[in-house]
Amino acid sequence: MSFYTNYQPLFELHLLHNYFLGLGDESYDHTQLPTVFNTYNFQDFARVVPTQQTAKVLKSHKMLIQTTTTGITCLVAADESSKPFINSANEELEFLVYIKDALFEKYTNINTENKSIYHFTSDTSSDKTIDDLSKINASSISNFAIAFSTDENSDYQKLLQEITVKERVALFGIVKISMNDLLETNGEIPTNAISYKIVFDSRTAVWVYLDSQDNEVYRTDQAFPFTQKGTIKIIDEQANVYRMASPIDALQANEAIIYV
Repeated sequence: MSFYTNYQPLFELHLLHNYFLGLGDESYDHTQLPTVFNTYNFQDFARVVPTQQTAKVLKSHKMLIQTTTTGITCLVAADESSKPFINSANEELEFLVYIKDALFEKYTNINTENKSIYHFTSDTSSDKTIDDLSKINASSISNFAIAFSTDENSDYQKLLQEITVKERVALFGIVKISMNDLLETNGEIPTNAISYKIVFDSRTAVWVYLDSQDNEVYRTDQAFPFTQKGTIKIIDEQANVYRMASPIDALQANEAIIYV
């Protein structure tokens, strides 16, 4: 007789970035996920890991975390009636988000000057409630910012209390998911796993073209987004065509400096 454990998806967390998903100056529909044939992989710019404490909770409650191309999926062991083997309704799961790409700030619409940490929670009574995948107008990433503070009573310090000093190094954000917000009222796993999303917008800038002597050749009359795919055609009055700006083009006061 063979035995196997039945794991069912409990929730999904997706990190969607318009720099990689948009096409030219056309934004991506963030209520959809990239197809399996798309080259998108969130690990090109970020990683998501459970805190040390959450890793212990996952193990003790027979839960698994799978990494996907768009984020993570949490699975829980359940019986035939879709009830978790262990009652974990009062547990809170915490996941840490780290940015891997050194150029992330160059192509992402985000303010890093105040050393904020970004807080996302499943608590619907909070002003930091994480978006459901079905939400059409995704919340601005700035809505989730917790400003840096050395005050031990500040929201910033309280947010860091439950993670280790090592985990705080280069930390971008914390995602807190309560099991109470995931399970049905009868303690069963929902038929459809809850899908959360964090959406990053591309940074926009006026594109300034310089020659080898640093003389300005052309300047766009509006800001354009940085994009990895597609084409944004820049044409001046003399019908000269210029290339798109890339993240390696230096940014100065919201301008992208491009040499021709």
